[in-house]
Amino acid sequence: MRFTPISEAVLTGMGLGAAGCGVRPIVNWRMVTFSFVAMDQVVNQASKIPLHVRWQADFPVTLPLLDRRRYRACRPALASPYSMWMHLAGLKIVLPSTPADAKGLLKSAIRDNNPVSPSSAAGSRR
Repeated sequence: MRFTPISEAVLTGMGLGAAGCGVRPIVNWRMVTFSFVAMDQVVNQASKIPLHVRWQADFPVTLPLLDRRRYRACRPALASPYSMWMHLAGLKIVLPSTPADAKGLLKSAIRDNNPVSPSSAAGSRR
């Protein structure tokens, strides 16, 4: 058994590689603030790969974000990068309003053939 540090950038890169091989990976960063570490992979790879191949190949990766603001998290965990993600061509963002919407949108995101980032922000408890 080896204990290794968690690297969000590596997890995202592995997820994109697996998506290119036909797998439908779900890359879970655990908290929305950890997505900033993988910003390079999301901005320069995940959102642009379908555009580079002219939509002739599928990259079905799901990047769920958990918003800790609803759980009264500490101040460093209160970031909200959704406005940055929404301006990326090729990346779909979904924000559910109820827990039932969250379940349905997550299932749809996993089945989608493009990079999708569902968030649990709106459907979580207050």
